[in-house]
Amino acid sequence: MDSQSRDLARYFATHARDRTDASLKAALRKAGVSITWRLTRQIADITEAKVTENVALIKSIPEQYFTQIEGS
Repeated sequence: MDSQSRDLARYFATHARDRTDASLKAALRKAGVSITWRLTRQIADITEAKVTENVALIKSIPEQYFTQIEGS
């Protein structure tokens, strides 16, 4: 479960970052702004923090589900 949770969390975090980057690049290009895009250490750190946060959320789903079942 750990590796599956991490893989799923990494997928969502990196794809969300990539979609955001693409949208911003398109808006800048439309405005006539030309820049060189690179992944900074800060953005990589934020992405990794999001992965860790998402892993915790994914792992909490079964706990919440079983708690609700016990309550019922």
